[in-house]
Order: sequence, then structure tokens, then C-alpha cells
Amino acid sequence: EYNAGGFVLASKAAVAYTMDPRNFLNEQGVFQFRAVTENVGSDTQAAVNEAMTYTPMKDTHYAATITNVGNSQGVSPMFIVSRIRQETSCDIINNNSICGETGYYNFFNIGAYDHATDSVFYGLQMAKLKGWNTPEKAISGGVDWMKANYINYGQETVYFQKFDVTNHKGNATTILSWQYMTNINAPTGEAK
Repeated sequence: EYNAGGFVLASKAAVAYTMDPRNFLNEQGVFQFRAVTENVGSDTQAAVNEAMTYTPMKDTHYAATITNVGNSQGVSPMFIVSRIRQETSCDIINNNSICGETGYYNFFNIGAYDHATDSVFYGLQMAKLKGWNTPEKAISGGVDWMKANYINYGQETVYFQKFDVTNHKGNATTILSWQYMTNINAPTGEAK
């Protein structure tokens, strides 16, 4: 079966594999379990820039913007750049979510739901609603949104934002149902 955008629906075996943390306790996969609110100051601007290698965002003002937003909001700049890369490929030239053609930016595809016929359109509607008319506002506002909707509810790792399997703070509305994205490989991709 296919979901919107031509993506294949995940099988039970694939979900079981990606949900099992033991499968990702290696040099790259382990970073999906890093709390995005810890060791924030250790994520340097140079490291953020390096994470944008082979993308149009490399060697631009974005490394400083992402680092400043992360440090000021207490969220890992490496998490921010990894999420942007996962969601938009850091393609400020061709990706309609972040190229600025519409006057709005949505670096995290917030509101760009898979079931929508034009997910980018809905993501940009969210950006317009939020007033994200500059890259800086969109990155800062997107981090605020992720904090308010995930991080502050105990989903403090990339893994927990995808797989809502814990309620350690006791304030999640519905365990197992609040996920940032539908892509079961996203935590692994972001970790890399």
C-alpha cells in the first residue's frame, strides 16, 4: 500500500526493527537517543556548518543562525540542523518549503501532513499563520513549536519524537500516538 507522496506504508516487521533501540547502538545510530536539551553549548557553529555538507546551506549564514537559535532556546543546534536536513534536505534553492518564493519559510515541514494532497502548501499555510516570513523567524519559531509540542512533553530525543513510547513526565496526552513524522527511518537518518 502507498501513502500520500508515493511512500510505501511500513510493514509490522519494519516498524518492530526501527523501534528496537538495540539495532542502533552503533557510532551513528546512537545519536537518535541524545537528549536535544543537553550539552547544547558543545554543538559548535563549525559542526553545524559541516552537517550541511553537500547542500546549498553549507558555508552560508545558516550555520550561525541555527547555532544562535539553539543556544538561545536551549536546544541542540545539531538537532536543529539534522531535523532541517531530514525534512528539507537543506535545499534553499529548490525546496518550496524553504526557498522563499512564497514569502514564507517552513524549515521543519510543520503542518505538511502526509495525508495532504499538497503537503508543502499546508506547511506554508502554517508558516503564514505563524508569521514565518524570514528564515530566522521560521527556524526560531519552528524550534519553539517543537519545544511546546514535543520536547516539553518528555519527547526529548529524536527517537522519542518518532516513537512516543514513554510518558516519564506524566503529562503526555496519549502515549504511543504523538509522533513528529511518519517516516520510520527518520531517527536513523537524523542520527547520521
